[in-house]
Amino acid sequence: MITYRVIRTKSEKEGIKAGFFSLFESVYMKSLKESDWEHQFVHSPYDDTVMFIASDGDKIVGSSVMIRQTLSYDGESVPYYLFTSSAILTDYRTYGIYPELLKMQKEYAAENKASFIFAFPNETAFPVLKLFGRFKVVGKYDLVKTDFKNFNINRLSDALKLDENMFCWRFEHKPYYFSNISDKIVIFKDYEGVLDMLAVYDKASFGHDFADTAIEQDATIITLDANVIDRSVCETFGRVNATYFALNNDVDFEKVNINLLMSDVF
Repeated sequence: MITYRVIRTKSEKEGIKAGFFSLFESVYMKSLKESDWEHQFVHSPYDDTVMFIASDGDKIVGSSVMIRQTLSYDGESVPYYLFTSSAILTDYRTYGIYPELLKMQKEYAAENKASFIFAFPNETAFPVLKLFGRFKVVGKYDLVKTDFKNFNINRLSDALKLDENMFCWRFEHKPYYFSNISDKIVIFKDYEGVLDMLAVYDKASFGHDFADTAIEQDATIITLDANVIDRSVCETFGRVNATYFALNNDVDFEKVNINLLMSDVF
């Protein structure tokens, strides 16, 4: 018999840690790093990273995770949950576990006054999330490689609210960089010499201390195709699917400009 639990506290997470690590390695065929466990599953910007666990006896056979975050929208702060990951053992994928976990996530988000759930599924998970979760598409974007001079610094949004809690949590686990360009703060990550352009914030309202790192005009970057000046000189590098499940009508998602900082992948 499959049983389900909602796991919130640090002590509860320590209690399932060994079983969850085993599940993760079985599904993803790699070990979960201790630093990633701490950042993605234990720490939280607003003390609200929640795990939904399916068990068969003492064995964890499925899971999903959400992290509470805040959207800056029309001058308001709108609470939402980022659905970051899910995992179900192959032998249990016909047991109806995924729909049950999604149902629990929606109920939890509604009970905790969130406006919606965001998710950035890969190509495999994308149709499943739409079918079983009834998630809708904000946008499907090409991830492109180009030069920094082709980057439209005025296009990228500051949709993810970076208050002090979020700022400390979001940048705790990997090296991130900040570049002061004109009246903008560009946030990026360096991966093997290629710069991931994550977000752009207005300098006047940024409100955080940072070390300024210059970006050369001919630096190779990765960004969404919506954020370049000339698409024809870009190399398509991958795909980003942005989806949501609305819990109320507070947000018109056609007005939300997605940036890579909003995705747990980056």
